[in-house]
Amino acid sequence: QSSRSLSQTRSMTAVQNEVVVGQNYLTDAVPGPGPDSEDRKLFVGGLSWDTTDDDLFQYFGQFGVISTVSIKYNAVTGNPRGFGFITFASDGSIDAVLEAGPHSLNNKVIDPRKAKTR
Repeated sequence: QSSRSLSQTRSMTAVQNEVVVGQNYLTDAVPGPGPDSEDRKLFVGGLSWDTTDDDLFQYFGQFGVISTVSIKYNAVTGNPRGFGFITFASDGSIDAVLEAGPHSLNNKVIDPRKAKTR
């Protein structure tokens, strides 16, 4: 059992929440998924199997506030499929990503593109 008091635990939680917001995770003030989120959605292909949601948040957070990140996995094997999606709070962030290429993450060149609606 921990020797931390309840107030210490709450303080640590508050600090951890500040760090999360500082890394551009979704906050109440950031638009999340919705009818117009397709305009703010980025497809990222060529991901390493080692890439995590947090890796994508940290790397693409430099281009704008991120609402959601989703790496896609094979339903049968559970292995990553090598691509994912990022939804930004504003559509201008996608232009910034595309203008700044080429991109690499976890020692692999990745291929970000504006997501296409199916």
